[in-house]
Amino acid sequence: MKKNLVVFLVSILLFSCSSKVEQKDLNWLNGYWEIEKVIFPDGQEKVYKINETIDYFEVNDKNEGFRVKVIPQIDGGFVSNKVKEYFKVVENDQVYFLEYKMDYANWKEELLKISEKTFEVKNENEIIYQYKRSPKVEE
Repeated sequence: MKKNLVVFLVSILLFSCSSKVEQKDLNWLNGYWEIEKVIFPDGQEKVYKINETIDYFEVNDKNEGFRVKVIPQIDGGFVSNKVKEYFKVVENDQVYFLEYKMDYANWKEELLKISEKTFEVKNENEIIYQYKRSPKVEE
């Protein structure tokens, strides 16, 4: 009986702590983001202390957008690789996905969490990418 109670309480705690992504939160994707950590399906983690590239995301009010890799410069600006990965934000049963369609590949990432300072996605290989907002820059 005690075991069942503990399992029930832990389940409630985990469920209540999970932050559900909502439509109004999608605007937070806009901006510069650095990968902070990658979590592999086997539980191994790779922490990024320094990022040579940063991802710039831009999403419009039609839930369409792109991601492009940029390299920070000494003067505070960025140089882009000019390869835009276009995506649509798609909601399916109250879960949001970034669906990418490129000439060379199609893939999707599940948006697990998002806030003003962090977000997390899981790809089709069950790899989780945790991002942190990059320090503000003048655009």
